[in-house]
Amino acid sequence: MKFYSRNGKLYIAINKDGKRLRKATGLEDSTKNRKLVENSLQKDLLLNNFGISNNKALLVKEYLDNIMIQKESTVKGTSLHSYNSICKTRINPYFGDKLVTSIKPIDIKNWQDSLVKVKLSNSTINSARSLLCEVFDIAILEEVITTNPVSAIKLPKNRSSYEMNPLTLSEIQLLLNNSNGMLHNYIGVACFTGLRCGELFGLRWEDINLTDMTITVKRTITNGFIQTPKTESSKRTIEILNTCKQYLINQRLLTGLKKGYVFLSPKDKIIKSSSCLNRQWKEVLNKSKLCYRNIYQTRHTFASLMLNNNEELLWVSSMLGHKDGSITLKKYSKFIRNKSIKRASFLDEWHKTDTIAV
Repeated sequence: MKFYSRNGKLYIAINKDGKRLRKATGLEDSTKNRKLVENSLQKDLLLNNFGISNNKALLVKEYLDNIMIQKESTVKGTSLHSYNSICKTRINPYFGDKLVTSIKPIDIKNWQDSLVKVKLSNSTINSARSLLCEVFDIAILEEVITTNPVSAIKLPKNRSSYEMNPLTLSEIQLLLNNSNGMLHNYIGVACFTGLRCGELFGLRWEDINLTDMTITVKRTITNGFIQTPKTESSKRTIEILNTCKQYLINQRLLTGLKKGYVFLSPKDKIIKSSSCLNRQWKEVLNKSKLCYRNIYQTRHTFASLMLNNNEELLWVSSMLGHKDGSITLKKYSKFIRNKSIKRASFLDEWHKTDTIAV
């Protein structure tokens, strides 16, 4: 089997009985669609070898099951966990027991509206759409349907219920005054490094160099999965600020080298997710008489503090593990203080001496 492109569309060429057959897939030519076609043809071959007909339409949940099996070998554990959750809670209850041939664009719109109504995040809705889109793309390849109903419905308007609510220095001090033990040290390290929660949970003592004053980010723990950081830029070495150093020393005295991890639960177990700290975090917020915000806001706290106090954008970006400064600027521009600087002052002297009176 060979792939080739014609006017941006994907075609396949197969040798059968000494003849070369060409066929249009109806899909745009892309790496993703080439893989999709390849997987579909392999599935057809398997079914034919066992004498099973593949000409009937399947239920949506049957397609999803096959898709998830394929993803087991291609995506990280956290992503697989997220996809399975979306299938179980957001797609199957609505479409699972329906044939792919019975679903129309209006059904997609109504489903999507229901996701918006329960205030799901944009990323969750987009992931759900992507999975459902894969279902219909495969059905098109199998010539069960001719069009993808998801493609006919636009994404919901960009909206986000998530708001950044970083802490001020005085609020950080309140939290530190009203906390102790591991949480006290966690708050200090989190607010003065900008590390993500999963990166902090995955931090080991071998990653910390108090002589060179650096932390190397090598792993993350999310929903119990220990894995490498999500992107290449997230694998980074950051500076340990003097303000942060003492909290690391305090934590080392607290835990020693138990299991090698910097932050452990009260029972000396690996912290699997930020939800494990929710109760303690809420208690400290209440004790400090501060409004609730999730513990991830410590990352935004670092970014806002640094940018609002005129630290270099590129340095802040590298500390946060962003690919480039434009990402940091887009996300945190409102926290950058406008400097009251007189612009183009070098022209003042020239203006006095070289301007010709008219």
